[in-house]
Amino acid sequence: MWKQWDQQEIDRQMSPSQWSHRMDADSVIQAHIQTLKCATEAARIDTSCTYSRTHYGPGCFELIDAYLPKTVKPHSAVLYIHGGMWQALSIDESGFAAGPLTSRGIALFALEYTIAPKGNIRQMVHQTATAVAYVLRSTSCPLVIAGHSAGGHLAAQMQWIDWSKYDLSSCDLNRVCGIFAVSPLLHLKPVQLSYANENLMLTDEDVTSFSPLILIGKRQSNFLTCQVVLVIAQHEPTEFRNHSEEYATQLSSHGTPVKLIDCNDVDHFDCIERLSSPEHCITTALIQLASCVESNLTTDK
Repeated sequence: MWKQWDQQEIDRQMSPSQWSHRMDADSVIQAHIQTLKCATEAARIDTSCTYSRTHYGPGCFELIDAYLPKTVKPHSAVLYIHGGMWQALSIDESGFAAGPLTSRGIALFALEYTIAPKGNIRQMVHQTATAVAYVLRSTSCPLVIAGHSAGGHLAAQMQWIDWSKYDLSSCDLNRVCGIFAVSPLLHLKPVQLSYANENLMLTDEDVTSFSPLILIGKRQSNFLTCQVVLVIAQHEPTEFRNHSEEYATQLSSHGTPVKLIDCNDVDHFDCIERLSSPEHCITTALIQLASCVESNLTTDK
């Protein structure tokens, strides 16, 4: 087992909805979906930005929604990867941060990928990397790769991709100015041992190949070096918090600029929802990262 926990405790640690201080588990999930969906629908009809959808690959789920500033050329871009334990949510709940970003001249690209059980983790990682390559080829500005929960894992995993397989120049890759991971799961072993694996079907090889906390100990020459911001909610499972804290420590020891933001009075769900609020600390942190501002990028709580 994991950390000598029994099955009930492993499942509890992999269930952020059980840790919310605001409402019961089922209610917080439904409220989260509704909040993200309504904010995304509003962003699509917002007259201050231009919305469009395109494919980044041939698959039916390989879609990107683009939200572009209407009156200025974007000076930077954010690619957002939704959460949902790799088996829920979609592109239709992924445009909620468009307003605060586009109003600051930052383009938002929201990613769809093939979630479980139709998709597996190897496919999701490949789709994310393909989408990153697509955005880099389609734009000329700096890019932040951002994600929440499972999407935070996929964002962090982009540091460990063999980018030689994606036909990108070093100049293209140098435009990745940051990773912004909110409540990410960075070691897949507890996920494999939990209820979530019924659909996700992680193998031991998957755990080894796609766990940033394992990969950082085997740091490769093709490691994508960029600034990293990790965000963790106050009312978050202990295991989620441990992942971010350990990853921040290890990144720092390798000389990677990293900031750990501890968000008070929020849980796993309303933490990411705050990206729709222009003045919230995680919104300003994302805007700062996308603007390539390097100040204060040290481990911080």
